[in-house]
Amino acid sequence: MKITKIAGIECSRIILGTGKFGGAVDGKTAFELMDAYISAGGNVIDTAEVYGDWFPGAEKSPSEKCVGRYLKQRGKSGLVIFTKGAHYRAKDPARVSRVRPECIREDIGKSLDNLFIDCIDFYWLHRDDPAYPVEPIMDALFDAQDQGVISRIGASNWSLERIEEANRYAAACGRTGFEATQTGYAYMKNYVQMGMNKDPDTTMLYFDERRDTAYCTEHQFPVVAYSSQANGYITKYLSGKGLPEKVARSYDYPMNRMRAKRAGKVALELECSPEAVGLAYLFTRPFPVCAIIGPRNLEQLRSTLEAADLELSDEQKTFLERDE
Repeated sequence: MKITKIAGIECSRIILGTGKFGGAVDGKTAFELMDAYISAGGNVIDTAEVYGDWFPGAEKSPSEKCVGRYLKQRGKSGLVIFTKGAHYRAKDPARVSRVRPECIREDIGKSLDNLFIDCIDFYWLHRDDPAYPVEPIMDALFDAQDQGVISRIGASNWSLERIEEANRYAAACGRTGFEATQTGYAYMKNYVQMGMNKDPDTTMLYFDERRDTAYCTEHQFPVVAYSSQANGYITKYLSGKGLPEKVARSYDYPMNRMRAKRAGKVALELECSPEAVGLAYLFTRPFPVCAIIGPRNLEQLRSTLEAADLELSDEQKTFLERDE
């Protein structure tokens, strides 16, 4: 599997996301997915302290704990672990911000226990609170680095402007700040990117091609894309069987219908799945990109991994970019 360097770390450009582990994906299937992903050359597992807390009857932090049990049994050798903290409580209807030093310290401690590791390879703040100053946030992360419990740091759902602000403070302290952004990004554009935000959770941010491409290109700032397969929109749309309400609400727009058809045409040329084409498109961007996938079963994983080494020609890339 091809790799992308993020903060000097060699990361497989397809990352295994574990948001459904411990809920929609049971422990046995989760272990099978991790085994198959690693066997295919993948080396990055992405989780979060809050993942799975929304599943009825689930234990606290079921995703992290599932990954932790795997690491305890199989070992961590060669793996890079991403986890995230400082998310509001999953069952808090008010979504009270936890982007505070004390919450960062609390969540790091819980993640270490859940994962059965001594140091987190790449620690991400899961949310931002733009009304709260960056200085105490960064100081809490620097303290954790000094204690040896986290290594690199990244920001998920932070604007590039806030990341720059935080990184200016880090530089003034003689420290390295955020080294990558984790944000919603796919070949399909969702309702937020289309200017029709229907989501009450406005703390989730999505990559804006016009706004963000120049910065990431100039600084070669890595993007780790979540929702990278747009909830399987391409496959579901091309099947002609109708779309689940959530997928339709998020992605079913005329531009995406055209894009799905284009991906299907290129897939026929390359003899691969249309979803693989959508992922491969992200890897053509002029800045480093890794894509998080969230398969529920081995069939979905194997289909997606077709994109791991897929290369699009310039003609195919240009064809996919056309929206008229």
